[in-house]
Amino acid sequence: MKTLRFSRPKEAVYNETQYQIQVNGVQLASLKQGESAEVRVDVNQAEIQASTRFYGSRKAMVELGDEMEIQFSKTPGFLYRFHPLFELPLIAVCIWNIYYIDLPSIRNFFIGTGVLLMLLSIYRLVVKRNDWIRMSIQKKEQD
Repeated sequence: MKTLRFSRPKEAVYNETQYQIQVNGVQLASLKQGESAEVRVDVNQAEIQASTRFYGSRKAMVELGDEMEIQFSKTPGFLYRFHPLFELPLIAVCIWNIYYIDLPSIRNFFIGTGVLLMLLSIYRLVVKRNDWIRMSIQKKEQD
């Protein structure tokens, strides 16, 4: 038997979500911020899946005995790894830029887009965007 240990750091960003940990398709643990769980398995290779309701899931095929991090993110693309409460004003600014622009004042579009990009860059600098679960696997042979 081998013991898989999953832990979620206290400084994790999305503290309101729980991560569901699955090993080979069987749900084994549910982690909140600062929690850890140990799971015993009797295989040499496992497919680890960690998923949340809002922020998607990650799968990894691992040889037991390694240590790795699983990185979580919401969606790839322009609004990458943003909290939903922060996305709403950004989407509102985008809609304002697209629908309420009159052609003679095209510079308002560029000013609005510049403000949007400035807010994005400030948010990326100030707020950590990653959330993660550290998975360490120790080989423990059963006596």
